[in-house]
Amino acid sequence: MRLSVLKLNLKLLTRWMKDLVCLHHFQFARKNVHQVFHFQMNAKQEIKRNENFDNKVFNLLKAAGNINEVIIKPGQIFSFWKIVGNPNKGFKKSRVIKNGKTVEEEAGGICQLSGILYFLVISAGIKVLERYNHSVDLYNE
Repeated sequence: MRLSVLKLNLKLLTRWMKDLVCLHHFQFARKNVHQVFHFQMNAKQEIKRNENFDNKVFNLLKAAGNINEVIIKPGQIFSFWKIVGNPNKGFKKSRVIKNGKTVEEEAGGICQLSGILYFLVISAGIKVLERYNHSVDLYNE
């Protein structure tokens, strides 16, 4: 097992244990396809074409498909990683920023989706409990 996969699994286990102890484990938002809302927010961001373009688009569509139809009720927590899932399962390799450098890894590009979601969340005035960004933070203003 690669060291990066081991680190990720350890971090996910630590996060799960912390959520369980803090009773957050039972407060997370889930999919609900039976409600219709009349309010929506939109944001766009260009996807730059490069040799990994098709894989990045695949990863973004897969991650967005997991997020689509998630409803966050009052008192619930939205966790990008709980909804999107393990980035080592079912995603393709594309560019990621790691330690300030661009490298290829599974789920490359989904950070763009999490960044757009963060922008929408702060625009909507929703409280952010926890966030981890790359060494390059595009939404810090």
